[in-house]
Amino acid sequence: MNFCRKRVNSMSFHIESYELIENEDAYLRLNSSWKIQSINDEGAKLFRDTRKNCIGRSVMDYISHEDAALFKTLLTKAMQNEKSSRLKLRYSIFEKTKITEIGIYPAGDGLSIVFKDITASIRFEQAIQEKYEKVMLLSETTNDMIGSRKPEELLNTLYNKLSEYLDLDVFINFMYVPSSNHLVLSNYSGITKEEANGISLLQIGQAICGAAAERKEAMLVEHVDASLDKRTETIKKFGLKAYVSHPLVYHGKLLGTLSFGSKTRPEFKAFELEVIQTACEQVASLLERICMIAELKKNNRELTEAKEAAEKASKAKSHFLSMMSHELRTPLHTIMGFSDILLDEKKDPVTGWQREKIQKIASAGDHLLHVINDILDLVRLEKGKPFIKKEATPVNKIVKNSVKWILPFAETKGITIEQKLARHEILAAANKVRLKQIMLNLLSNAVKYNRQNGAIFVRVEKKEEMAFISVKDTGYGISVEDQRKIFDPFYRSTSFYWEVEGSGVGLSLTKQLVEEMGGTLGVESELDKGSTFWVKLPL
Repeated sequence: MNFCRKRVNSMSFHIESYELIENEDAYLRLNSSWKIQSINDEGAKLFRDTRKNCIGRSVMDYISHEDAALFKTLLTKAMQNEKSSRLKLRYSIFEKTKITEIGIYPAGDGLSIVFKDITASIRFEQAIQEKYEKVMLLSETTNDMIGSRKPEELLNTLYNKLSEYLDLDVFINFMYVPSSNHLVLSNYSGITKEEANGISLLQIGQAICGAAAERKEAMLVEHVDASLDKRTETIKKFGLKAYVSHPLVYHGKLLGTLSFGSKTRPEFKAFELEVIQTACEQVASLLERICMIAELKKNNRELTEAKEAAEKASKAKSHFLSMMSHELRTPLHTIMGFSDILLDEKKDPVTGWQREKIQKIASAGDHLLHVINDILDLVRLEKGKPFIKKEATPVNKIVKNSVKWILPFAETKGITIEQKLARHEILAAANKVRLKQIMLNLLSNAVKYNRQNGAIFVRVEKKEEMAFISVKDTGYGISVEDQRKIFDPFYRSTSFYWEVEGSGVGLSLTKQLVEEMGGTLGVESELDKGSTFWVKLPL
């Protein structure tokens, strides 16, 4: 039995020798005394010796003192148990910067050893892990910020989360006042009230924060105590050793600045700067949305006061505020402004698992933007402000493009879309952008309220000198009672309120857009038999 095992080991060794002798990995064979019997060029190169000089020498002559004990133990076990051993260590024979995987295999009466440099793969794994941690940190930070209704709450939440992970000591937030062209201290942590009073008002260009606002780009100061820049005098007084100030800019508009500092270390890591930058970009976006919501609330109050006599309008506008809050908070749990940056990263691409999660974040953001745009359009229409310019609009082309846009969404539910277009192009007196918006709304509803593996039928034809478009689905249908209300602002059927994501704005806006273009929107439906929405537009 022992003899057979040794024969197998010997044969295995010769096969390994043949395969590895020209391999890029360092390879050598030892006898029972651990003396080198054979070695390839990479092995000799690793030991910084010639192959000829290596032969006959003990492998321990080439192993560093700090690794010798562990190495000797593994060699002994491999000899005694006739089992291979593997270990990873920061190889210190010559270069401590490299990480080497060492494989020790029984071979006849001796051993064969393979030294494999896995530095690149380990660093790649570390980069992926670092990217994953960045995604998770920013995801947690964003989720925590979503519940904030005021800028102060938003910024405190951000600082608490970042300081926990990045060991920060100070944060300072200025808001920009366009009328006076000044920065006003809005929020801070880590400095005394007296110190805060000294920087309550800054001119654009003054100190590090003012410079960041003026340039609309981040200002990084490391080794603050050694800096000769006069603009660092204030942060020196705060006892800071490293400081970074980011302008809060949204679509080119300066909102303020957000700065972070450390009193214990003179430098930030690249990873930390990336996280801070991305977080600041997200804060700028959220601050703008908070201001927009406040403006929308103001407009809603004005509308409510002006139309108090109309009970239906009053209820719609009252519900507007609560629905706005609900619809913003739900998708914002996963909104991350940096998702597009991560998805487009070429140098260190994210993993498939990470890509899936980031795409969900991007999808939630798109949903939020769609809801906000619909609400803004609805408010504008209710105020009686015309914004639709009619022109000769190719109906076939727009319907075809709309189906193409919605098809990936339908495929996620196994839904097929069949379209029957008019034989010749129909030109309607409509608006191209708004007609596409109408079609996308009707098609997306046909998908959302459809059955799994259902179907959608789209038809375009000319009827009574009108362009006629119909969208039929095989969904659950709409009750007669709901059919009377589905075009009311913010109305949602209780049958699907929690199962299907929506705002109750889409159909109301769609109806108003159709009527604004001189057309008609209607619905035909039976419970459990699906629904057909149709649009008539003048030619």
